Amino acid sequence: MSQEVKEVDAYAKKYYYVDMIPTFETLGHWENILAKPEYLGYAEFPGAQTLNVSNEKVYAMLDEISVSVCILSVRRISNGNADESWDRRVGSE
Repeated sequence: MSQEVKEVDAYAKKYYYVDMIPTFETLGHWENILAKPEYLGYAEFPGAQTLNVSNEKVYAMLDEISVSVCILSVRRISNGNADESWDRRVGSE
């Protein structure tokens, strides 16, 4: 996989003058992952598409993913989007 990433990056840079920066969602857009049994505990609530930011285990998981994404990046950088968390609970209920 890493070789493919390097080849695509070289092509983009050579022909389009583009720097390829990988991105992954760090808050919302997790509905498909959070539906898997091994990730249910990371959800804001059952059926959520957002991570539960009050769960310390979420940060350890995101650290691990960040390292993996950066390893694939030619420049060892990435964009961790933290957007569209519309089912995030605010305050107490």
